Amino acid sequence: MLQLCARAKSVEDGRAVMAQGFDRLEITLPCPGGPKEEREWSALGREQDLAFLAHGPEEGNPRDLSHLEEIYLPKIQAALEASCRLHVRVLTLHLWLEPRFLPGEVILAKIGFLEKAVAWGLAQGVSVHLENLSEDHVALAEALARIPDLKLTLDLGHAMLLHETSTAPEIVRRFYSRIGHLHLHDNRGGKSPRDDLHLVPGEGVVPFGSVFQLLKERGYDGTATLELAPSEMERARAFILRTWKAS
Repeated sequence: MLQLCARAKSVEDGRAVMAQGFDRLEITLPCPGGPKEEREWSALGREQDLAFLAHGPEEGNPRDLSHLEEIYLPKIQAALEASCRLHVRVLTLHLWLEPRFLPGEVILAKIGFLEKAVAWGLAQGVSVHLENLSEDHVALAEALARIPDLKLTLDLGHAMLLHETSTAPEIVRRFYSRIGHLHLHDNRGGKSPRDDLHLVPGEGVVPFGSVFQLLKERGYDGTATLELAPSEMERARAFILRTWKAS
């Protein structure tokens, strides 16, 4: 059975989804609200016996290697340090590795940045996960081959974007052993980041049933985050649990 988590972009969001029965939250690290927000998460976790997963910072301009090295990597270090303080064991990163849109030398440099992040995570007991944005299994292959300890967060919504059909089934077939977490939301496909609508599952065209079937055949019983607003969580949870059971 899936272990469903809720995305909480603020402590207020966290309280709202906890009231709906969620006891696993995926939060942003380093905290946008700084040390005060981190202290609030820490206190809430202790009071309510919460488990946290973490989502790292956005990478910014995906072609600007100077920015990535000088600004983004230090943020990743800060996210890992915060993960240790909050007893987080999974940190998901955005780091776009799409060869249709990025030069090869940029992708190689970014894989090098990922190697550093994974090594830092291992030293601190945090598993670093790369989230697919528009990459298919071919685009993910080199990073996974070069970094044995890199895990995947399979985002089923992103797998519908910039492709004719979902890339998620083939990612599961090729790299199931590397998938450590899922992100769940829906959209209607599309060719732009603007099409990343984060609809409630079942309101778009993401093939949840067929992907769930592949995951269940391979024994997946890990975590999955609903990346939605708190007001949408109950509808989404009902759809996902029903679809998982039927798959």
